[in-house]
Amino acid sequence: MDRDGQRSCEVCGSLSSDLLHRQPFVLPGGRLVAYDVVSCANCGFTFAKNLPPPEALEAYYRENLKYLYEGSAFVPPSLEAVHRDSFTLVDSFLREHSPPFAGTSTRVLDIGCSTGVLLSLFRQAGYEHLLGLDPAPECREVARRRHGIEVKTASLSTFRADVSFDAVLLSSVLEHLVDLPRVVRSIASFLREGGLLFVLVPDADRFGFELREPFLEFSIEHINYFSRPSLEGLLSSPGFTPVLVRSEVARVNQTSFPVLASLWIREGVHGKLPSRRSDVGPIRRYIEMSRERLAALEEALAPLVASGEEVVLWGAGSLASRLLATTSLARINVAGVVDNNSGLQGKTLLGRAIEPPAMLKGRRTTVVVASYVWGDEIRRTLVDDYRYEGRVVTLP
Repeated sequence: MDRDGQRSCEVCGSLSSDLLHRQPFVLPGGRLVAYDVVSCANCGFTFAKNLPPPEALEAYYRENLKYLYEGSAFVPPSLEAVHRDSFTLVDSFLREHSPPFAGTSTRVLDIGCSTGVLLSLFRQAGYEHLLGLDPAPECREVARRRHGIEVKTASLSTFRADVSFDAVLLSSVLEHLVDLPRVVRSIASFLREGGLLFVLVPDADRFGFELREPFLEFSIEHINYFSRPSLEGLLSSPGFTPVLVRSEVARVNQTSFPVLASLWIREGVHGKLPSRRSDVGPIRRYIEMSRERLAALEEALAPLVASGEEVVLWGAGSLASRLLATTSLARINVAGVVDNNSGLQGKTLLGRAIEPPAMLKGRRTTVVVASYVWGDEIRRTLVDDYRYEGRVVTLP
């Protein structure tokens, strides 16, 4: 990727692309940023273009605690089910193909492991040689304290392995990264020949499945949108052969996420790009559906704009950042902003300091919940934990 954020296609290398959508955000601090969603004119791979430099993206992940779930040992059952499905897929393959995989002696590396929830399932099953990698420094302590899992604070660009691994896990990681050819070459260098790679990514061919949140898949963090052909094209060049690639639906609370779950063997023989081109049609349909959904959401916000009543906005993450840039949400009379993410607390949004939700106790101000994934849980927190008597507005 060039310093100005111009990306060539990282699957086939083509410099030619077609613009599909421009996605803007208002970040904490009031900074307006945007990226272009484009499709490769040659192979159809869809990705975000005009990005900040790679070091800025890595800093974002170090500083943002979105995936940490710090402050509570509780992992939502729906999220735990996603991790358990991933574990079961990998564990079943390793046990079925033993030897050379020998259970407790198998070395497993989880890249982008957050607090080690997925690795903890391997530990419970008797795996002993486990290592996590995550750029957020808080993850190391939380993983050690809660799960007894070793996590190194590093990114792929700084990590140096002193052993070869039998299995490498990439669960919800590749959609976040730039310089994908370098990434997969690095992963191949960590994995012994014949070793297993597990990859879980959003399935671009099924974006909009049970659509609730407009442009959910075009988040601040997600910059690559894989279909099966583009995933195969990326991984075949450094010598990965697919064992299984299947489309599934992961559910977190009330939101559905179509994903590709896949297993690959490192054979050490560089492959060729598959002849099958990614179909851009599903992405185009998703963009049109999201635009229609956004228009309906704008109508729902209109009464709050017209009333001028003071509100507290609960949610300063990706959804709020998109809506502030694309709807009249910024014109609502926001008197305060709260978010559970301590990585956001203390920053500002709409000129207001982002505070912990506990600031709402004892208040009766209307609360607007800017979250679809956690909206029901936030409402329960307000009603059950805070006994909140003010009006609570969730997004339709």
